Amino acid sequence: MQDKPIQDETTSRLSERDCQRAVFELLLCQDGLWTVDEIVRELSSPELGVIDAIAGLVAAGLVHRYADVVFATRAARRSDEILSS
Repeated sequence: MQDKPIQDETTSRLSERDCQRAVFELLLCQDGLWTVDEIVRELSSPELGVIDAIAGLVAAGLVHRYADVVFATRAARRSDEILSS
């Protein structure tokens, strides 16, 4: 017997996407530099999920990460400005 519930692959992807969305929106709405710990506290999310979300956003070119500091790229900010107006 399995003790752990089997998690559907689609559910996992949605959770990861939701975490990426939350991190990205936080970085766009709040100007400045954020540490990973600050993002984890602000979103009340598991640290590993936030780290994975940041890695995905970095890979997509939407976020820069230097050591423990994270911030939205200039292109991401400009895109947000265009879409918001």
